[in-house]
Amino acid sequence: MTRYCPPYTPMVEVVPEGTAGDVAVEYFELTREQVSFEQMMGVFRRSHAEVYDLVAGRYARLQTAGGTVWMSDTPMERRTCQPLLDRAHGHVLISGLGLGMVLLPLLRNEYVEHVTVVERSADVCALVEPHVRRVIGRRAENGLHVVVGDIHTWSPPHRFKYDVIWHDIWSDLCADNYTEMKVLHRQFKYQLNRDNPRCWMESW
Repeated sequence: MTRYCPPYTPMVEVVPEGTAGDVAVEYFELTREQVSFEQMMGVFRRSHAEVYDLVAGRYARLQTAGGTVWMSDTPMERRTCQPLLDRAHGHVLISGLGLGMVLLPLLRNEYVEHVTVVERSADVCALVEPHVRRVIGRRAENGLHVVVGDIHTWSPPHRFKYDVIWHDIWSDLCADNYTEMKVLHRQFKYQLNRDNPRCWMESW
């Protein structure tokens, strides 16, 4: 049984398995033996921080037809997205929809007024967005806006400011992403609501 710390919901309970274009949502099971092996290999690969809290259970992942995994809802993914949930308030901008894992707790947060998501893949939106909206319910009608577009070229509404901005468009955590992160932070620094002392922008 997968242990889920609040406020996350297992995505196998939200998004069904399916394929759209060259993108798929699949479920996978990790046994205790597999978890032990991954944690042992993590020590040798110097990636123990990614798997130390991994537990046996059933998970969901978003991947391409070629097998590249873009996202899963394993403990590492939840843990590394927690800074967003800790700081979320007001108007939130997110680049990258993924499995929609963070949207449920965000839109259940009374301090979050509205969430805008920019996702470049229409196939990802087709696989994920309807099911996230179904689970969130009426709160999603006016509280969630998903845009199909590339965050690098997308333009927000004129003079609109966001209280929190979160960039999450990478399939793994590595130093190679740092250059692109800096570009996005420069691009959106003027969309951050500097009148709000709690405004915050970060990347996964």
